[in-house]
Amino acid sequence: MDHGPARVETGAAPRYDAEWIHVLAFGALVIHHAALAFNPWGTHLLLIWNDRSFLGATQLVEMVNVWAIPLLFVSLGMGLRRAMDSRGWKRIAGDLASRAVVPLVVGTFALGPLSLGIAFRYYYGRASYVPTPEHLWFLGNMLIYVLLLLPIVIWVKSRPGNWLIRGFERLVRAGRGLGVVLFTVPAVLVAVLMNPIDYTSYAFRLHGFVLGLILFVLGFLFVSSGETGRRSAERLRFVALAAGCSLTVVRLLELWNPLNALLALESMSWIVAIWGFASRHLGKPSKTLRRLSSAVLPVYIVHLPVQAFVSSFLMPVGIPPLPKFLLLVVLTLIGSLGLYQIAKRLCWIRPLFGMEWTCRRSRTR
Repeated sequence: MDHGPARVETGAAPRYDAEWIHVLAFGALVIHHAALAFNPWGTHLLLIWNDRSFLGATQLVEMVNVWAIPLLFVSLGMGLRRAMDSRGWKRIAGDLASRAVVPLVVGTFALGPLSLGIAFRYYYGRASYVPTPEHLWFLGNMLIYVLLLLPIVIWVKSRPGNWLIRGFERLVRAGRGLGVVLFTVPAVLVAVLMNPIDYTSYAFRLHGFVLGLILFVLGFLFVSSGETGRRSAERLRFVALAAGCSLTVVRLLELWNPLNALLALESMSWIVAIWGFASRHLGKPSKTLRRLSSAVLPVYIVHLPVQAFVSSFLMPVGIPPLPKFLLLVVLTLIGSLGLYQIAKRLCWIRPLFGMEWTCRRSRTR
């Protein structure tokens, strides 16, 4: 997957908006995990929990949770399509190995157990070793998606302008861009037909796997549609934002018990809005994007063990919960960025953090 800004220039236009979406998805999840530490049910995820919450903590978690993971799978599908424009299959396979397989293995047998070990020691006075991918579970899903879709992806790459992409572009263009609304239909159907008990519980759930596959494909097609998809999303960005905000506010105010179909619609509204605004305002290269795009996956990989370590010292401190939450976010990011800065300079350790083996690219920046 294309988790960094480096690319071989071809005739394909760079999609900086897609890179920003990728950064936003991972960034939102880092904040989401910190907020979970201020919700009582964060203990069920074996996070080190603060015994006091702050106003809006639960609402923040519930607001982000409905769209962050779905947006992540959209961004991963976008990344695969972008990688196809600039890389051959050997290079893409190498990227999958260094940026998905290796981090998943390391996460399952080292980083995940480390996070749980710190939490066990905090709560029970002794650490335990439990292999688990923890927050990196999505990498396993992504690998399966790529394998399932590989024949279609190869076919799309070998036949530019094929009937599938042309049909998708016509669908997007329908009704002066209103065709984008139809993207919500698969997600809503999955919500209705599978009817999960907890819609926003995606990890290790059949519902989460199927929904992730659909969104991965949509992300792939979004980028494949080129300017057609970009313009359509831009036209709908305010409508989608209004729909997402309305559904979120009504749900958080507990004015009704949300149906899964409406949760799916809320999620997809936010995704279309984010895509539209990113396309409109974040379509240009920048130094900030270049730095964030190369750092976001390694930082995400290590952030949960860093959060657990910081939490073990921070949570017993008697300060108000809101400053404590902000401090947790800042210290987690500082620690994770520090580890990234060290790891990117050590060629032999780079794949453990989701980076390419060679240091050649990092030296040229």
